[in-house]
Amino acid sequence: MKRLLYIIVLLIGAGAGAGGMFFFGLRSESASAMPAPMKLAQVEQPIFVDLPPMALPVLESDRVQQMIAFSIAIEVPSIDAASTVKALRPAISDAILQDLYGALDRSRLLKGRMVDAEVLKTELSKSVTRIAGADLVKSVLVQKLSQRAL
Repeated sequence: MKRLLYIIVLLIGAGAGAGGMFFFGLRSESASAMPAPMKLAQVEQPIFVDLPPMALPVLESDRVQQMIAFSIAIEVPSIDAASTVKALRPAISDAILQDLYGALDRSRLLKGRMVDAEVLKTELSKSVTRIAGADLVKSVLVQKLSQRAL
């Protein structure tokens, strides 16, 4: 009688183990209906050319009232374009400073006493594209922008 009880307990335990494995998905890979993992599309890494930080004084009544400091990176479409833009960095920096001084003079760059970041980015894009060309410049990224009253 005890042996029969042991056999029944053993069969119930084996059935419960097999049912648990089936229910919780611990069966072999060939028997499972798991979908194949999706492959992610290769995304091209953007290429940036960094320009050195620049500072721009804001003059009022022949006095420096505040300083605007910023640094930018230019996104380019290829490695060849990056080397060309790197060679043009001095000319690009010069054009940026000239254009931003003009924007300050026309009061386009400031909204009240604060720098308008959208106008700044637009002016930077125009300056960079004018020197490097639209085919070499994808976008201009403003990395840092600070403004300090003096």
